[in-house]
Amino acid sequence: MLLKNTSRLFGLLYLIGYLITLAKAGIEILPCATNFDLRSVKECTIYTEDKPVHSYCIISTIIYVLGSDYKPICYNGITDNSYGSVFNKAIVMHDKVMSIIDISKNKIDLYADLPTMALINCGYYSQYGYYYCYQTTGIVFDKAQNYFSINNNSTISNEQLTVTNNSCSKSNIGSLININDSVELCFSEEAHAPLSSSGSYHLLMGTNSNSPFPSNDYPLLIYASSNYFINDYHSMLNSNYVDTATNMITTYFYESTFFDLLYSCKDGICSPTNYKITSNVYMYNSDSSSDYIYVGIMYSFYNNNKGKVIVERLRTSGVFAFLYNSGNGLVKVKDEDFASTTFFTSTTLPQTYLYYCQNGQCTLTNGFLKYKNSKGNIGVVYCYRNCASDVTYTSCAYSEIAYYDSKQSKFMLCIKDRTSPKKIVSIEIPENKKIRILDIYAANSPYYYLFESDGSGNIIGYSNAMGGLLYDIYENGKKELMGCYRTDERNPTFCQVLINYDGYYINIESINSNGLIYCTANSCDVVSENNGYFSNISNELIKCSESVCLLETLTYTSCIRSGEVISIAYNKNVNVYYCNGKTPTLLPDNDTYYIVPNVIAKYTYPNLAVGKDTIILKANKYSVTQITTDDKGLCYDETQKTMIEDSQCVSAGLSHYYCSSICKTCTGEKESKAVYNIYAEQPSSCATYIEDSNLNSNSGALSILSYSKVLNIMIISLISLILLF
Repeated sequence: MLLKNTSRLFGLLYLIGYLITLAKAGIEILPCATNFDLRSVKECTIYTEDKPVHSYCIISTIIYVLGSDYKPICYNGITDNSYGSVFNKAIVMHDKVMSIIDISKNKIDLYADLPTMALINCGYYSQYGYYYCYQTTGIVFDKAQNYFSINNNSTISNEQLTVTNNSCSKSNIGSLININDSVELCFSEEAHAPLSSSGSYHLLMGTNSNSPFPSNDYPLLIYASSNYFINDYHSMLNSNYVDTATNMITTYFYESTFFDLLYSCKDGICSPTNYKITSNVYMYNSDSSSDYIYVGIMYSFYNNNKGKVIVERLRTSGVFAFLYNSGNGLVKVKDEDFASTTFFTSTTLPQTYLYYCQNGQCTLTNGFLKYKNSKGNIGVVYCYRNCASDVTYTSCAYSEIAYYDSKQSKFMLCIKDRTSPKKIVSIEIPENKKIRILDIYAANSPYYYLFESDGSGNIIGYSNAMGGLLYDIYENGKKELMGCYRTDERNPTFCQVLINYDGYYINIESINSNGLIYCTANSCDVVSENNGYFSNISNELIKCSESVCLLETLTYTSCIRSGEVISIAYNKNVNVYYCNGKTPTLLPDNDTYYIVPNVIAKYTYPNLAVGKDTIILKANKYSVTQITTDDKGLCYDETQKTMIEDSQCVSAGLSHYYCSSICKTCTGEKESKAVYNIYAEQPSSCATYIEDSNLNSNSGALSILSYSKVLNIMIISLISLILLF
């Protein structure tokens, strides 16, 4: 009896030990040794010998199964259709045979898949034409919306995760959090980001004991896809920007806040480069089809001297000088650079270009630049593409030239006299204000060149502005409305006095990006508009979005979304249409109302996206804008597209709408907490709009339902069963 119980006890202890080992076991796939003889190794799917598996190793896209002598028994191949690119695979090793798990289409089996699951990260050496693959760590998200941590060693088990933290802290870097029903990974105490359907790279600046990601003195490179976060061994050797909000690493910048040091990554880890971003205004090519920076966008970089740089897209208008920097970038010449005797040299002048920018969108222009040479003398160069041609004139030999009058210490522009075009007159370029000068194209011509100065008296250049200009062209004390347009991007603006004008025009004199000119009955006023569509008698279409108004130059053949306003060309005539569903309708002469359902109000009209909100638009001859209501609401007549008296609404069986804000949906009943005021100033953008809400957020720590815990439950149950015998 004692022998029987002793044998039972030893058997029980052996079983418990085996299960505990299994509970703690993981799978580890190290790089293979370089001295393997692989000539006789067969694929595991056709290998028939019953040789026990000891471990695994990987070379390129091949995983070898090793015996106790560490020699290959057989191999499994990892394939991918995207030849020559980076790819990642979730695999499961079933003893010798490997299977690839598509976690986007399958649920991970807690018992069959998880214990021996591994993540493989493969990159491609284009210069050598082969792949390099490594086992890596990560967090995966399967079809059943479960999260799992997958490790890359044999001592830590893979685990299923549940997420209860709702903010990042020092103790949970490298773990998941839940923010307003969005599961995201903490990359630092401040930075976090969700899974990405388009794929994105991030820096993981630290980790914790519950995270599968290993600790390192340097940040880890993490790749986020639609189904996993993994430590990626892909090399990003160039200098890369890192967004402080998400720790996303990118070759390109955008409007956000970045670390002031650029980063480079190799073999899964990243380190800062020696390049530090300084405060300045830069222009970068917005037309990647051209190597020559002809069209660009202006950005401000502000280093706060606290390790961060704030990048903002500028909406500035005017003529500016830029110095070629490197690659596809130009740096704006500062006012103090013009006063320096060392900034402009025989080397830097040919690398200097003049650009005209309208609302921050810049195109190359021609003009004249005044500078100081090394001896402190004033010089002028003509900038045709680059600023390389010295001006030797000291007076007006002909029109459209500029020179420096050293006797009077004045920077002068030569133009034709409007009333006597054969006569050339000079106009001073002041140092303390921006001026615009019209120069008649030729005798009896209705067209004028438009020149503009920089406001500091250092640049006078051809304007590339498009829009309206109120200008006293006849010098009679009355400003005429002039229309200024370009025939193409390589020619400057031509202006002419408009005879017939009505509606809205871009105000090219405005210092704000939403400045317009509104004309009716031969009278014009300067106005500002934040959001909506605006047009004029010439059927020009202006789109104002979040306080930025731009002339729409594209034409369409049909409507795509209800609520849009488009230009349609027919028989060389262009007309402006409102899209009522997919039906184009000419803008009405009188106020007409349209209900637009199934949108997201917070996108801020005229931006449209599919959602569950309803907004109301008012259209008339020259505008389409979103409206709000007072506390009485509006009664809508769908047939007539009009609003009628509230008293008739119920009897006529019509719909009633209440709209408190352009950022909120219109409702059929008045909301108790909403404020209805049609005269209240609406936000220019709903991106930062905050409304009252009772959002519930969970707090707590990251808890782990691991495979080892499941096996521990199995162990306890098994012990209970055995002790019953």
